[in-house]
Amino acid sequence: MQMHERQLRLRVEGWRYAHHAMVRGNTLLMEVAREACNHCPTCSRRIQAIESRLQGAGTPWRFVFLNGGQYLAVEPEQMPTSVGDYFGSLLGLRVSES
Repeated sequence: MQMHERQLRLRVEGWRYAHHAMVRGNTLLMEVAREACNHCPTCSRRIQAIESRLQGAGTPWRFVFLNGGQYLAVEPEQMPTSVGDYFGSLLGLRVSES
C-alpha cells in the first residue's frame, strides 16, 4: 500500500527563506533547520522557540530528520484544510503556503 504524500513550501513570518513541508498520510512535516546547520545561532533559536511554544500543547509533536533537514512532525486529530494555517496557529506565527 502506497502512502499518500503531498509536497509544499511554507513561508514563515520572520524566517528568511521558504521551507519545505509535506503531508505524509496523517502526519504534517515542516522543515525547521538543515541538518548541517542545526547548531547555527539562527536555527538553534528557531528550534528552541518551537520547543517552548509547543510545551504543553495538546498536539503530540516530535522532531525528525529527513532529506538532510530537521522537521517538526505533528499528527493532528483532523487533517486541516490549510497546512500553513495549521502550523501558524500551532506556532503562533503567520505561516503561508507558497
